[in-house]
Amino acid sequence: MNDYSSIDVIENLLSTSLGPKGLDKVIIVDPNRDNQDNIHTDDNDLPIIITNDGATIMKNILIEHPLGQILRQLSLSIDKTVGDGTTSGVLLACRMIKETQYLLNSHKYHPNTIISSFQIASDFCKRVLDSMAIDLGFHNQISDSDRSNDHSSLQAENLLKQIISTSLSSKVLVNYIPQFTDIILDSISCLRKNNSSSNSNNSLFQNLSNIKYVKILGGSISNSRLVKGVVVKLDKPFQCSNINQIANSNNGCDPSSSMTRCKVLFINFEIGYLQESSLQLLQFNRLNLNIKVFFNLGLDKLELIHQSIGYDSDCPIHHSLSVLKKDKDTIHPIGEIDHCKLIVEKESEYYLEIVNNDKSKISTIVIKSPSIYILEEVQRSLNDSISIVTLTIDNGKVIPGGGCSEIELSIRLQNFINSLEFKQLFDSGDRGKLKMIQSIKCIECFIRSLETIPSLLIRNSGYDWLEGLETLKQLHRNENKQFIYYSLDLDTGKPKNMFEKGVVEVLNGKKAILKMVVDTVSMITKIDEIIHQ
Repeated sequence: MNDYSSIDVIENLLSTSLGPKGLDKVIIVDPNRDNQDNIHTDDNDLPIIITNDGATIMKNILIEHPLGQILRQLSLSIDKTVGDGTTSGVLLACRMIKETQYLLNSHKYHPNTIISSFQIASDFCKRVLDSMAIDLGFHNQISDSDRSNDHSSLQAENLLKQIISTSLSSKVLVNYIPQFTDIILDSISCLRKNNSSSNSNNSLFQNLSNIKYVKILGGSISNSRLVKGVVVKLDKPFQCSNINQIANSNNGCDPSSSMTRCKVLFINFEIGYLQESSLQLLQFNRLNLNIKVFFNLGLDKLELIHQSIGYDSDCPIHHSLSVLKKDKDTIHPIGEIDHCKLIVEKESEYYLEIVNNDKSKISTIVIKSPSIYILEEVQRSLNDSISIVTLTIDNGKVIPGGGCSEIELSIRLQNFINSLEFKQLFDSGDRGKLKMIQSIKCIECFIRSLETIPSLLIRNSGYDWLEGLETLKQLHRNENKQFIYYSLDLDTGKPKNMFEKGVVEVLNGKKAILKMVVDTVSMITKIDEIIHQ
């Protein structure tokens, strides 16, 4: 198979978007085009998408060639499993595929020789990554109660702040890093509190669905905030006259006002409620239980509110009541909240904000911006950053980022293929020597592929990538082991310790990406024909 044009297109497209200095892409979405591979994305309704996120680009570009579709599936797998590193992973795969094309066409190597050699290199790389990793040692340290003056907690929190700052530096939020660093840390604290209180064995990364996003068009990005509860959009405040009389007759309460420590009743009239309910609710209200506001919500929003209340009972939400339970002639409260208020945005948009600081399983990031495209990009940026931090906390062990690990791997692989350990993998006869020579050639292609990542990072930052790469190689060949953590500071153009700068990657995530890339390249290498039905 000689048609690798789709690989070239994807590599050229993504290469300029890699790193903190990478450029954005404008993707024009054809509304008449069917969603390929049945991929669900929140961007489907937008006429254009502006982003430098590799996963978003791969989701939304039109890909017809089978090899390109395989790379799309690779990007989706990386995004789902790791949450970050999609661009570098796909670019590494593209370069490896082009190197295998060279080996297959110019040297006539058998695909199995290339695959086995790449597997040897991959296994060795995992050992090197393990040796480079450091354990941050802040498992279960960062929570609301731990954010105190304890030295280890402060040290862990400062390191997380560095990681968040670095992850946001290439995004649209670069001018709002301090504000969104606090938002991200607080949202993760809610996740950790919920995990510890429920004795859940799930990792923080697996529970990321408990962080919700509400996007409101209008205002500045700086108006964004975190709510330790839920924010749900309402079609309009409930207009039933009988219920309104009950709400308004209770101490003259204004439904749009803010209330503290009150019980709020949500009625799902889409499913229906008994006619005599008005009288029962009025009688119940007279019991001085401080029921304030009534809203008509769909069942999906009732479920979300029930999660926010965090009440554990045998009363599932169905039929009519969320916060209250109807049992024969009595209505029992099933939950209590700290704070509830109705928020009115422009153009008569109504949002209900429910806060339950102690028991809420849900936290909501309210995003505001003057453009719908910025809203989407802010959400993607926050999601990427939160994924990185949760994976860091879950795994504990990290390696230096910024292309540092790729440079160290290339140096160590070059030493490995010249070592006795490598030679002992092959038989001593002529056939064994031939296999060893072929394997060395394949691993050299693997090495060149790894060097693509730091080269692109340097080039996209406006520096001479040849000079920068050679400088970093010389440092990594130095006997001083501290230099294995060095890469180019893309702000100054000078080598710097990536741990000190807060540029890190999760060890398990990096190993998972490497495995997925090598497996994908191996699969494509074994394809010799594309058959059209």
